[in-house]
Amino acid sequence: MKRFEGKRLLELGTTMGSVQMVQYAKDNGAYVIVADIDKPERSAAKRIADKTYMCDLKDVEGLIKIARKEKIDGVVTGASEAILQSCRKIAEELGSLSILQKNCGTDLCEKTVFVNCVASMESQLQRPIMLERLRISVT
Repeated sequence: MKRFEGKRLLELGTTMGSVQMVQYAKDNGAYVIVADIDKPERSAAKRIADKTYMCDLKDVEGLIKIARKEKIDGVVTGASEAILQSCRKIAEELGSLSILQKNCGTDLCEKTVFVNCVASMESQLQRPIMLERLRISVT
């Protein structure tokens, strides 16, 4: 049996990493639904998805309706600050799986909070190098 056999995944948006996420999920047995405002001819992720929806990704209520209708097991998004909050809210509302914790959208979208988060992980990261690349100083 494949890792995600029988699971239904909702992918929000079609960022650069979306195609790889969709393909990985499908290769591992998931039924993948991609939702965003792009037409399939403009979205490689939509072209390989099992099902697609055209919708505004800030319309959380509309996305929740789609997620309920499709009986999703998990919701993901690529590296897009604008979509993180929608992803988190859908997961919370439906009790579905997401890689996002409750405050994740805030932590990633508010730069000061993000920098403090990076600084707090200095034992796991090469803090000076990472912060230098970000051109941010933390005291």
